[in-house]
Amino acid sequence: MARYVSSLFFIGLLLAAILLLAGSVFLVNYLRKHSASRHWTKTIFVASVTTIASVFIVASVFGLLSLFMVDVSMITLFVLATVFLVIPSTMTNWPSPVKYSLMMTGIVIGMIASVFDEFSFVMFFVLAFVFYIKKRTAARFIFYLLFQLNTAIFLGQTVELGAHALLLVMVLLNGIAYLLLKNNQAIQYGAFLSGFIALFSLTTIDLSLSLHIIYCTLFFLIATLCVYVFKKQGLQVYWISSLVFWFMLIVQLYYDLAWKLVHKSVLFAVLGIGFLLVAGYLDRRSGFEQKSHSILTGKRLGILFIICLQGGWIGYQVYSNETLLQNGETVILELQPVDPRSLLQGDYVELNYSISQLEDTSIDDNGPVTIVLRKNPQGIHEYSGVYKFNGKWNASYESKPGDVLLNGKVTSSWDNSARVTYGIEHFFIPEGTGLDVEGKVKTAMVKVSDKGDGILVRLRD
Repeated sequence: MARYVSSLFFIGLLLAAILLLAGSVFLVNYLRKHSASRHWTKTIFVASVTTIASVFIVASVFGLLSLFMVDVSMITLFVLATVFLVIPSTMTNWPSPVKYSLMMTGIVIGMIASVFDEFSFVMFFVLAFVFYIKKRTAARFIFYLLFQLNTAIFLGQTVELGAHALLLVMVLLNGIAYLLLKNNQAIQYGAFLSGFIALFSLTTIDLSLSLHIIYCTLFFLIATLCVYVFKKQGLQVYWISSLVFWFMLIVQLYYDLAWKLVHKSVLFAVLGIGFLLVAGYLDRRSGFEQKSHSILTGKRLGILFIICLQGGWIGYQVYSNETLLQNGETVILELQPVDPRSLLQGDYVELNYSISQLEDTSIDDNGPVTIVLRKNPQGIHEYSGVYKFNGKWNASYESKPGDVLLNGKVTSSWDNSARVTYGIEHFFIPEGTGLDVEGKVKTAMVKVSDKGDGILVRLRD
């Protein structure tokens, strides 16, 4: 940001935080006087402002320090954040958005400083001080979570526990806190969330297959039991949170199961039908009566127009791609693939071409670019060193037989180099074949239209 906007960006970020806090003070007063549900509305609003303003201030502080190479020790930064931000905002009666934004800013800066110089044990005293002073339920809940985060950092610095042992300790500590602190709902719910997050993390880290199965099974059983028990007890926040964690496990395991995409699709279709049937049964038991009028009344023409518009757009895209496949110029590009995954669509490879990075350019901005490809003796099309950026050629260009123009977009540039994407970087493959493709394919066959648009056809060894 300093490169493109100048150092004023960080000053502007700081001013934006100040304006945000000033405006929020007036809005909080307005909500206090006019909002019927002012308690929850104000709480959500203050939490949102606190988060945004804290991020702005922390980013601007560290940005200015790094930009101007200010040599400030982490201990000094910690003391300044504690003395000038945390303590004043805790002890004074400033407006809520200002108070909590400055408080969280000081704590975040203090925690970052303590992590760098490994004196996180001091943060316990700061958090304990704020926790003792602030009596509000929401504030105590947040600071309990911060206390748990600092505990994990402290244990990682002092005992040097591995991720597995550290998460187990956090699960046990929060489980004990949940059982012992039943008189404090804020802390108890904080312990519930922290323990569940730590237990969920155990299902995601790289462990042996047996431990992975044990933790997944344990998490599934505990989450299911919590949904049932808390629902029976009428503890809405707890059973909804348990249900969220239950679904998080299902999503996390979605690709760990050895299923094909069609099996997963059928499973979700069956689950969807099952949920609809259960919902209909519960509606009938509760005496819910469906309203007689249709929600489509008076809207049929509009819905029909939207359907036709969508169908026309899809048809145009299909026609354009098929025309390009039939009539486009075939080029072979050198590439290097990696193997990520698509949550809903299966395996795919994200392709990094040799032409994805252009060297020795004068491009210093993002925008559309057209490069000239020429075939080498091996039959691979390579970047010729000639390009057109924002409508201007970098050198005088005369078309030669076999030249192919390919359109792309510059996404970043640095040190006379430019990173370019061409819209042919993603290629979906059959599930379970990602490891077979990764690192083995060397080239990609691409069709390029007369207008310079490319479409990926297939990969080659």
